[in-house]
Amino acid sequence: MLSPRRALVLLLSLILAFQLFSQVRRARTPLPVAIATGQVQVSIRGTGASSGDSIKLNIAKRPAAAAGPLEISVPPGTILSNGNSAGQNMVVGEVLGRMVSESSYIPASHIELSGKSAVDYALTAFCLNFEKDNPSDTDTFRAEEPDATLACIMKNSAQLSVAARQAAVWIHTDNINYAHMNRKFSVSAQEFSQGRDVVNGCR
Repeated sequence: MLSPRRALVLLLSLILAFQLFSQVRRARTPLPVAIATGQVQVSIRGTGASSGDSIKLNIAKRPAAAAGPLEISVPPGTILSNGNSAGQNMVVGEVLGRMVSESSYIPASHIELSGKSAVDYALTAFCLNFEKDNPSDTDTFRAEEPDATLACIMKNSAQLSVAARQAAVWIHTDNINYAHMNRKFSVSAQEFSQGRDVVNGCR
């Protein structure tokens, strides 16, 4: 018969093993991979905003997905290619949460699909092409593999303001100076400087 102490150690070991096993089983699949392998069906649309809370992702499991819950990550730096050639492409910052209405969401860092019904998620994203039009709420996007430098910019700017993060993206993609940027997009000198510092650290 096991002593109480040995029994407790065995129980804790089993709990730890189960948690590790669950983590392995529920490894998150990057969104571009999930789409390419036919695990999910998605519709990616703009919200009418050019920066920040600017993308709505409608997503559902497809028959090709394995049974049980499916966890999807949207890596920072994921490129969203705009189906409207006149509109800007975008880069994802992070998942904000699962939408419960047109203006609110339950915070979440990744996508969870447990049933067959489609769900909506809000994403933070930023425009990539300064001289093109801002995306409209009718623009649709295609998810592509993350860009390494933009991924670094998104991660390292996560604590900055929306304006500073957007400035960082355009400084990297279009080499826009402060005066030129302010003709179209309002950003303070401090925010521009913060964005430039992030870019310099990622190049």
